[in-house]
Amino acid sequence: MVTPSLTLLNNAIADQVEQHFKRYAGFVSASFHASDDGKRVINYAQWHSKEFSTLVLSVLLEISANHRRDRRATQSYATGE
Repeated sequence: MVTPSLTLLNNAIADQVEQHFKRYAGFVSASFHASDDGKRVINYAQWHSKEFSTLVLSVLLEISANHRRDRRATQSYATGE
């Protein structure tokens, strides 16, 4: 069942692909699949080669680690820890 929140999530993921992933060399396409219950969305990205997908994955992991570090630092500052 497609719910309004699932539609919002799908649109947000599509926006991220448009703004970020498409700029990486080797990007081919992205597909989105929603679960039957409407609670999950899977983003399946295709790349020209394994090398391109590995490069992008390493960049995304670094970005994710930086976001977690920044969030912890912000929370520590806000709580005075």
